[in-house]
Amino acid sequence: MSYKYFDGVIVSGQCEKYYSGELKRIQTVIGELDQLMVDIQINRYLEYLWRILSMGNKAIDTAKPRVRMKEGKEAEVQALLGFIANLLAKVALLLHPIMPEITLKMGRALKITLDAASFKTYVTEGQLLADFTIEKVPPLFPKIEAPLIAEASGGISIAAP
Repeated sequence: MSYKYFDGVIVSGQCEKYYSGELKRIQTVIGELDQLMVDIQINRYLEYLWRILSMGNKAIDTAKPRVRMKEGKEAEVQALLGFIANLLAKVALLLHPIMPEITLKMGRALKITLDAASFKTYVTEGQLLADFTIEKVPPLFPKIEAPLIAEASGGISIAAP
């Protein structure tokens, strides 16, 4: 979407105007993650990260960017894309210890390094990304076709008792 409408340029400037509530909720969820890692509750940690990602999906569904562009509301669509980029940057930093290869690709696309300084800036302090041009990347999680799942299982079938 960012390339379709804005030549890949992501601007965070209007995020707080349109998404202040969501940004606060993200920071609230982030505040609960430390203890989950300390308690080695990785499954719950991932569930909390999914909550953050779900906020992004909801924002896209609610904003209806294609409709807004037709209505000439480019600033709102740019704010949405900025919000999504900032959300993904936080998730990449938080997910990095668990999925380093995938998150490095995310970081490259978002023009951030996945290090302690970025963690402090974007996760701890909740700052927003500077304007940047996003890098196009292939899907991080390609769709798995049903026949490939059967091949991976070696044709094993599980019969009901």
